[in-house]
Amino acid sequence: MFVYAQCPLCIITTSGGLAIANVLGLPPIITGIWIGGINMALAYSVASKSRRRYLSNPFLWSAVFLLFNYFFLVITKQVDLVVAGMVIGTIGYISGKYLEEFLRKKNNDVAYFPGQRIVMPSLVLFSLSIVASLFH
Repeated sequence: MFVYAQCPLCIITTSGGLAIANVLGLPPIITGIWIGGINMALAYSVASKSRRRYLSNPFLWSAVFLLFNYFFLVITKQVDLVVAGMVIGTIGYISGKYLEEFLRKKNNDVAYFPGQRIVMPSLVLFSLSIVASLFH
């Protein structure tokens, strides 16, 4: 299979980051970063459950979710920095996943700490949020 399973806890953690961004009234680009992260978490989850080879690609599902979100934002007339944040968040989540896989392989397929699979993508998204808030 193209990707190994994505846990539902990762989706919940990323959704929590989005909720916190909205409650704190953070800029739209930060909200977009967390939407992009949720898109990738959902894409990895859906792809890992697919039995068909062409549907097991998380990047295909990510594109579907990004387009769905984009059309929703166009309809609600909120397409400012959210879309840029979604792209940044998607790339950030992928980077966090690959960083986690790299660390795991470096340690003989054992995590350095419990919850590493959840923490690494969330840490990257959080870091991107801090950088975005500095430039906003």
